[in-house]
Amino acid sequence: MTPTLSRLLAVVILLLVVKLSWLVLVMPYWNKFKDQQEHIDNKLVLLNNYKQVSAQTEKLESIYSKLRESGRQNSRIFDGERTEIVAAKLQEIIKILIVSTKSTQKSLQIIRLEDENGFHRLGVKIQMITDLVSIRNIIDGLERYPKLIVVDMIDIQQQDERNVKDQDIVSKLNVTIDIYAFIRSSSL
Repeated sequence: MTPTLSRLLAVVILLLVVKLSWLVLVMPYWNKFKDQQEHIDNKLVLLNNYKQVSAQTEKLESIYSKLRESGRQNSRIFDGERTEIVAAKLQEIIKILIVSTKSTQKSLQIIRLEDENGFHRLGVKIQMITDLVSIRNIIDGLERYPKLIVVDMIDIQQQDERNVKDQDIVSKLNVTIDIYAFIRSSSL
């Protein structure tokens, strides 16, 4: 082998040894250093965000308390009202809806009061004689009421009656509707 070729081979071997040493000894630590540096940078960003939010703590607490109070004032749940008052309100709205649709109320009764996770569920059973359009209007009126009224069950039975004057058969619907409303316990 010529001296030039052996020198060239020695340089190539030296370069390979340096490259392998770099890959085996330096690169794992270099990659770990880069990962740790990225992790530190992410933590610094989070810390900066936290400092910005914590600087606004009083302002955010004020906004939160205003929203919470507004939510209570605009709540669709009856808040802390006595059961008798809510029952009277339900009876009043139902009576208004029945009269406005020219339906005939047969009965209206409180059917149950149950406790459910800090709420009282007040149920009302309505029995009336009406027609399909009036049923739709009554349910629509219940849905539009500012407080949450849930229609739980509707039972519709056809009731044929003979008109005394004309001897014609008049079809009417005997309808039973169960509804309920929620009352937030005063302890909440």
